[in-house]
Amino acid sequence: MGKVYARESGSLDGLITSVANGQLGNANTSYTYLDFLRDGFKHGSVQHIIQNTTLTLEMCNLGVDDFHGQTLAATASATDGTGATVTAVSLASSFSADTDLNQIYIRIVQDDTTPSNVGLEREVVGHVGATGVLTLSSPIGAVTSGVTKFILKDNPNKYGRCVSDPTTAQWSDVTSILTAATSHTSSGVWFFDTDIVVERFRIKRVTSNSTNALSIRVSRGR
Repeated sequence: MGKVYARESGSLDGLITSVANGQLGNANTSYTYLDFLRDGFKHGSVQHIIQNTTLTLEMCNLGVDDFHGQTLAATASATDGTGATVTAVSLASSFSADTDLNQIYIRIVQDDTTPSNVGLEREVVGHVGATGVLTLSSPIGAVTSGVTKFILKDNPNKYGRCVSDPTTAQWSDVTSILTAATSHTSSGVWFFDTDIVVERFRIKRVTSNSTNALSIRVSRGR
């Protein structure tokens, strides 16, 4: 009589990140966020197919129950007539590292100088920590210092940045612990086959050439 094995339960997430060839410029930093213990999973696999991209893996245990739907308010502290950036120096003290706020979303909630800005949402594709400059995925109307007010909100993508995610200083690099290498520059697979009790991971993606591409496929199990 053959041995009976308990059925595995898990999440076949499939393709969670896809970057077309040349979509991102050189030296671009971006992240893919992935829940493990938060979603009740303890092991899994991550397949990555990359071109001119360096990957590292970071983890954080947030320990918060209300991790979705939080917002953070700020007011523009610089004027940008092009609407390509929104600067809020008040963010610098909390998010002092460059790229801390990459992939967060902003929503304009008040603007008496450019009323058409109100309600517009954009993804942050670049962030300078020391000055609080946020580069937007596409321009809005003119931004006015002391007038344009906005909130930070969760990226609507399930694998994007949440407002509740901590600053860079509170993430720990676990690439070598879990993958036996300090970074990855070629396609491959990571197997997390020993139970891991980690709330949230993020895969840091840094392009090394203006011609680059990336896809990440994931399965998670209990």
